[in-house]
Amino acid sequence: MIPNNTDFPVFEANQVLTNEHLNRMRLYLDEQTRLTRTSLYGIGIVCGLTVSVDSGKTLTISKGFGVTSEGYIALIGNEDFVADKYKVYVIPDEDDYGLFRLDKSNKLELLQLLDKNDDTYADGIDLSSTVLSNKVVLLFVELFQSKLKNCSPSSCDDKGQKTTVTIRKLLIDPKQLKVVKDKITANYTAAKASGDFFPDLTARLNLPDLRLPRLHLPVNNKTNAQSIFAAYQSVILKNDGKDFVNAVGLALDEAYKAFKPLLPALDENYLSKKLTAIVAEYQTIQSKEAIIYSQYYYDFLGDLIQAYDEFRWQALELLGLCTPPGELFPRHLELGEITGANFAGNKEHRHYFRPSPVLSGQQHLCAEVKQLFLRLKLMLEGFKVTDLDANAKEEKIPANAIRISPSVYGKASLSDKAVPYYYKNSKTLSDAWNYQKTKTGRMAENLGYYVDSQFHRAPDGSTNALDYDLESYNFFRIEGHIGWAWRKVLTDLDGKIKAKRLPFNVIALNAHPLAESAGDLSACCAATDDLQVIYNIWLAELNASVKGQIAILSQLTLPSKTPVGNGKKPATEATALTANTEAKIGLTYGLKTTANSLGLQLTAAIKENPDLLANANKLAQNVLAANPETEKLSYAEVKLLVNTPIE
Repeated sequence: MIPNNTDFPVFEANQVLTNEHLNRMRLYLDEQTRLTRTSLYGIGIVCGLTVSVDSGKTLTISKGFGVTSEGYIALIGNEDFVADKYKVYVIPDEDDYGLFRLDKSNKLELLQLLDKNDDTYADGIDLSSTVLSNKVVLLFVELFQSKLKNCSPSSCDDKGQKTTVTIRKLLIDPKQLKVVKDKITANYTAAKASGDFFPDLTARLNLPDLRLPRLHLPVNNKTNAQSIFAAYQSVILKNDGKDFVNAVGLALDEAYKAFKPLLPALDENYLSKKLTAIVAEYQTIQSKEAIIYSQYYYDFLGDLIQAYDEFRWQALELLGLCTPPGELFPRHLELGEITGANFAGNKEHRHYFRPSPVLSGQQHLCAEVKQLFLRLKLMLEGFKVTDLDANAKEEKIPANAIRISPSVYGKASLSDKAVPYYYKNSKTLSDAWNYQKTKTGRMAENLGYYVDSQFHRAPDGSTNALDYDLESYNFFRIEGHIGWAWRKVLTDLDGKIKAKRLPFNVIALNAHPLAESAGDLSACCAATDDLQVIYNIWLAELNASVKGQIAILSQLTLPSKTPVGNGKKPATEATALTANTEAKIGLTYGLKTTANSLGLQLTAAIKENPDLLANANKLAQNVLAANPETEKLSYAEVKLLVNTPIE
């Protein structure tokens, strides 16, 4: 609402007052009051004013309060308004409300609802289902001016005029209401007003819910690299991307259209076109080595869904209007259609309350919604993976090539997570990543591979964030490793993990198809640490079980004259054996060496013939000699792949 009265009279002593002075003062103060009401509080239905019909013969409007866009109060007082009759309503010629006139002589077809307190109730027509069918209920603030005269036989002095304010309860056909709304649109367009004046709540509430499909891997334990990449492709490129990816692009465009009045102008279908271009790039490179980046495309789609959800649900809460134009519904309020509502119970033709931005943090919410949309747009513009290849021929991985960033996983919002590696515009994106940090000027607290964080980079590429409490993080992003030799990557990461005492370990999983062949040691060289852990646990359990049995057997008492070894006399005291550090199951640890026991005799026999324990190592050497491919294995891998199983 823009004030029309921008001056007011100033009175002086002995001044002659005229009606113009007083009216100018009255008009100024009245307009300022209404302007305050609309701009500092809001417009629309504040409470109550709901419509209900009983048996098609009685219409009830509950008591309530509302404010028109020009700041007029429309209310129904202490008790509900109950009407069972109506009459044709003709707006008075003295009321200049142009929205209810087709032209100077023709007026809209309106019906006035009558209750028993109305002066014209006796002349009214009974309500019926036919009359109420397909109607919208309005409250209209009627301003009727009448002249005041005090006439007598000797004089008829003009006493001025008075304005009578009456709240009319009206029925209007939706087709007639469209005429009113078209006029409103023309009026606020002519006034050069722009904003989210009449949000389509149905369109906003009906935006599609998106879910990231899970990867479908083989159920026959034959998972390898090809099956993993195929699983990614089945999500990203299913039906040439026309299924899931198209659904995401369509949802992004629909969200933009639904909230367009709140957002900067974009070309038609700008968001979906950006996503289509990204998927087209993936289609081009997916048959090459870059297929290893499939996981990044998949994660990127997950990011988009999270960003889309954050934006649309926050934007749905944004109802505030800054300086709402008076042309919207100057002196009438739509209470809603008599029957029907959308799936959320909202009426299409109802002026819901639009609070001032000063209330309920609406001014911050508006800024947050715009930033959330900017982030969504920057994510689509900055996604890039085709130039991520590292130089695997380097003797050593540069200290800052592989980085570890603390993050969170699960139900946490995208804003709380680290900025992923695959956004090349991370500096710009970081400024729009988390609204709360942006609002307080702490964008540098965001973490990510390319983010210029306040936690300065160390020579090894890590951040000081790893030196502080990590309890609030349940996830760590390890990035920059693709393209390097896996042995170098593990060595680099192992150093970082130990240096920062990080609460996780890294394993190398071999997904090469040839890994299924036990005879091909070169294909199996990426033996897995996770299997080793399981193996060690199994050994520990077996060790504990076998020790108990050995203890029982070795305590068996033998005849005192039983020869041992080379005919020597039986041992008469315990002889400790040195623990075999190479053996995984330390059977000798469980031997009982009491006098004349089997355990004592076995101990003496092992000391007499050490080859009893050396045979395993000899067997391992034979295996190595028979497989020249093992020259490619490191010492640690030989121990893991050959010695351990044989032992």
